[in-house]
Amino acid sequence: MQKLKKFTRKELEGFSKEQFIELVLLLQDRIEQFEDRLSKLEKDSSNSSKPPSSDNKPNKDLNLREKSGKSSGGQKGHPGFTRNLVDNPDKIIQHSPEACKCCGKALCNIKGSLKGRRQVVDIPPIKAEVTEHQQIEKTCPCGHKNIGRFPDEVRAPVQFGPYFQSLILYLSVRHHIPYNRVAEIMEEILGEKISERTIENILELANKRAGPLYRLIKKRLKDSKCVGSDETGTRVNGVNFFLWIWQNMFYSFFAVDKKRSYKVIQKYFGEDFKGTLVHDCFGAQNKTNAKNHQLCHAHLLRDLKYCIQEKSSLWAYEVTILLLSSQKIRPFIWERGFDKKLREKTIKTFEKRLDKLLTREVAGEETIRLQKRIKKHKDKILFFMTTKNVPPDNNGSERAIRNAKIHKKISGGFRNELAAQRYAILMSIIDTAKKQGLKMFDACQRLFSGSLTFAHARQ
Repeated sequence: MQKLKKFTRKELEGFSKEQFIELVLLLQDRIEQFEDRLSKLEKDSSNSSKPPSSDNKPNKDLNLREKSGKSSGGQKGHPGFTRNLVDNPDKIIQHSPEACKCCGKALCNIKGSLKGRRQVVDIPPIKAEVTEHQQIEKTCPCGHKNIGRFPDEVRAPVQFGPYFQSLILYLSVRHHIPYNRVAEIMEEILGEKISERTIENILELANKRAGPLYRLIKKRLKDSKCVGSDETGTRVNGVNFFLWIWQNMFYSFFAVDKKRSYKVIQKYFGEDFKGTLVHDCFGAQNKTNAKNHQLCHAHLLRDLKYCIQEKSSLWAYEVTILLLSSQKIRPFIWERGFDKKLREKTIKTFEKRLDKLLTREVAGEETIRLQKRIKKHKDKILFFMTTKNVPPDNNGSERAIRNAKIHKKISGGFRNELAAQRYAILMSIIDTAKKQGLKMFDACQRLFSGSLTFAHARQ
């Protein structure tokens, strides 16, 4: 931006009327340029696709949810939860009176009756159990010496069992606890001192066991009707990498790569997906070869909110109403028994309203840019209305990929690329187990024992 010349008072007094008008117009144009530049600096996670971590100031309105009008906390009529007494406690301690408070006579030989019960739930001191396997040799009368066989899973003089290994996997991957703290937990609580190298060896063993399941998850996703995808930054040995996710309500497939381009999609997800891909407007996602695409409404609504807040855009408000209305009406037009022709007519009405909004003239750099983007991807905006299986947003992917941010905050990233790739594989297994209704710690145990399977869920 070229610097404007500063005039002295004497120079201004010598200006003609036409020169003053020209100067005022120039100053108005310059003010608009500064306002546009300032508005860009005021973007945050509530009105754009910027992550919350980039916000420069606290913002009490970080989402697009409408206020319900209800007070916070449990609502009236909501069933409470009270822990009930168990029928078969592990230990019973009876408290009987030893003598009569009236006459002082001993009561030890008098049979009493149960008057009340109270229970305390606690954890006994935890100690690792050591099981010794002994190999026995027996000599047959014929003279042949016979030696017993160790179990196939017992291969070293001293090793950790599947429950111990599962706990390390669960703490490290599911809860993102750094190696040194996992080692501290094992020593403080179980009394077993282990090294960080041992933890890494256990995770590597889990990684090998998880390989076939990881490939199965990818296959099941590619065979499904709808998949959401997203990516976010992570740190590997101090360098920026990206954690990618492809997921639906039954499966999660994570991958880590140093690139954020279409080549990553080709490498990990492929180019033969026959379903619908739900995503934001990132170029690599738009380029993915899929039968259909649905752009995430949540991202669009944040950008529209910015145009409404900063530019007072009536057009952005009307598009917002259109998107929110389409989300609310979709469940009704796909109810059982709903007239097919009326459903098609309803969808056409929304598409015509969108077409009309996209032909309207708008003002403001951000609003014009957003209108062009929506116009370019018009067929991806309301596609979800044509089927009951495609969501209007990509919130499922954002929830799944939030693990990367949690891991970064707690552990600070990954030591090397192999550790990051291992995390992606193991997180795919654990997140998929959670989606399929399995207890995640049980899934870790079954992974080590080789008995973990996933149901073939179809959308």
